[in-house]
Amino acid sequence: MTTQGDARLTPVPEQQSAELSRQMAFQRRLLDINQRLLETLDPDGVLEMIADGLKQVVDYDNLAIYRVDPEARLLRPVLARERHAPEVLGHTIAFGRGMTGWAVEQGQPLLVNDALSDPRAIQIPGTPADPEAIIIVPLIARGEVLGVLNMGRVGGPEVYFSQADFEQVQLFAGQAAVALANARLYTDLVRSEARYRFLVDNSPDIVWAVDAAGRCTFVSESLERHTGWRPEQLLGRPFTALVHRDSRATARNAWQAIRDEPSRETSVRLDLRRRDGGLAAVEVTLAAVLEEGRFAGAHGAVRDLTERERLETDLRQQAAALAASEERARLARDLHDSVTQALFSMGLTAHALQLLLERDPAAAGAKLSELQDLQREALAEMRALIFELRPARLEHDGLVQAIKTHAAAVQARTGLEVSVVAEPLERLPLDHEEALYRVAQEALHNVVKHAGPCRARVELGHTEQGVELRVSDDGIGFDPAAVDGGRLGLAGMRQRAERIGARLAVDARPGGGTVVSLSLPVDAGRQSRPGAASAE
Repeated sequence: MTTQGDARLTPVPEQQSAELSRQMAFQRRLLDINQRLLETLDPDGVLEMIADGLKQVVDYDNLAIYRVDPEARLLRPVLARERHAPEVLGHTIAFGRGMTGWAVEQGQPLLVNDALSDPRAIQIPGTPADPEAIIIVPLIARGEVLGVLNMGRVGGPEVYFSQADFEQVQLFAGQAAVALANARLYTDLVRSEARYRFLVDNSPDIVWAVDAAGRCTFVSESLERHTGWRPEQLLGRPFTALVHRDSRATARNAWQAIRDEPSRETSVRLDLRRRDGGLAAVEVTLAAVLEEGRFAGAHGAVRDLTERERLETDLRQQAAALAASEERARLARDLHDSVTQALFSMGLTAHALQLLLERDPAAAGAKLSELQDLQREALAEMRALIFELRPARLEHDGLVQAIKTHAAAVQARTGLEVSVVAEPLERLPLDHEEALYRVAQEALHNVVKHAGPCRARVELGHTEQGVELRVSDDGIGFDPAAVDGGRLGLAGMRQRAERIGARLAVDARPGGGTVVSLSLPVDAGRQSRPGAASAE
């Protein structure tokens, strides 16, 4: 038999219907709030919507929302409603301290209807110790505690939060945490994009992107600085639109290479058309963009080479001037060591001849013959040194004859046996021939000055790669690792080789002689000039 008390425990259909209606109304309200929360990406706006939405779900007298600072292990207040908001906003809470700190540290929600009697309670300075019921719920999204909300009702024992209130706040807090996480991600994205945009807009390079068809989808503002064209003038057009016609084949080859091998980054030098009609020398880097493993376009940067090439030209000119200065200094030393000495000897012989003319005419005749020999030697030495300073016959007679003439002059001056083995060569551009001549000249000078050899050999001829010059000796050699690259004229020879696109190699070892070789590729060397005389 059912007692009166039992009857009170058994819900009647009207009560069930009312409860169901209340739950449905709550769910509709929660869905509506959740929709608005997810549509709001501004963090401050999300906080305000959380406060307003929570008021509709479960009424409160005061509310505080804290942000978790994991590095400092602090809860920093970001919003406070109703009572004593300034005091709350000025007070941080350490992890584990008070009921709020405990809820964050444990990752657990908390319902306390008599907060004053809870031993974990702390009093925020400047706020009264009123009887209060409190709900504290951590805001957790993707396993991370982002913050915590603390809401309360103030009054006597009759003021409290029910278990249903507690559950509804937890449901709401879950949705609020997702909205906060989305807002934070959006903020991070906006900041990242702003940093990226700042870097792109202030980069000296042109940043670009194209789709799979090669049409421009993005070009940075620096395009105008380098070419005079506005970025919007290039969007939607093929990436070759600004490439000069002489560079388009190179650009297309680079594009095809990155399509064929998307994992490989490519760099290529191109000339771009400027809006004023001029050309801009640039270096373009390309990296593929892949979507689900398929080629979807490319992006990269364009670097202006104008200033770099100007500096490189200046450096080459300075290196050439330095090499010329060093050669002049060497010739000045040779003049002092040989010709000046010969002239001094001629002066002494002439003085002796003057004294012998009256005393011993026969001896005077011998001195006169000696004076004539000294004069011939000095003249030959002077001619050889003048030829070294300016090989005037190089352009007319060709490289082979110029090297033979110089080798003969070195042999006559020093007594060193110098042999020249040279094939007939097609004429090279004059700057290439002069570079080859100067390298042979400097190598022979090093042989004479440092090697102490009995003989030297100069070889000039064709190889599979192009033209090769070799200067070898049987002297004492040296250890290349122990010699400063700026000594022995090595730096000057390498600079001359680099200027004409050649490669210089030095093969030497102590006691084993030395071989200096210069290899000039076919493309760099076989550019004959119209009307040039054929080689010997």
